[in-house]
Amino acid sequence: MPDWAKKYVNLEACASEIKLFYGDTIPGVLQTRDYARELLSASVVVPAMDVDAMAESRERRAARFFEPRSPLLWVVLGEEAILRQVGDRDIRRAQLEQLRSLAELDHVTIQVIPLASGAHAGLGIAFTLLHLEQANSDIAYIESLTSSDYLSRPQHTRAYSLVFDRLRVAAISDRETLSLINQEIEALD
Repeated sequence: MPDWAKKYVNLEACASEIKLFYGDTIPGVLQTRDYARELLSASVVVPAMDVDAMAESRERRAARFFEPRSPLLWVVLGEEAILRQVGDRDIRRAQLEQLRSLAELDHVTIQVIPLASGAHAGLGIAFTLLHLEQANSDIAYIESLTSSDYLSRPQHTRAYSLVFDRLRVAAISDRETLSLINQEIEALD
């Protein structure tokens, strides 16, 4: 794992609230091991010998949300993230079942922006907002293919917070999202 990714994982572990927006994939912190392995295997920057360890790390990070004293988690996904076939049917089903299990937790809210809704404030970007309660700090995290940015200046975190709020408004409700996830799981049976 690159140093910039290790820094993020450490910050994520300290966060009291995590807000994620991903348009076309399930975020790493919510991935099952097999789903992560499929994505990581397709990467041009992840060495093949690191795929299994990184996939296992993602699975461990996802398990954190099922433990007591987990951070608040707000997730907005593009519908494509739910519909995209990553791996075989069993891998996709397991990933959707994990999303369903997460969505049923009291401290987790997952919403989807339908493809039919057209343009929205987050189109073309993916980002994470971390709230570090002990440091009374917010960080906007943006990852690219070979690096990442940590934006902590108020003008940056306010802009990403505004975008996230608009994405939540544009998305279907958490109940409708759970229904969509269930429909996709049933379609795989």
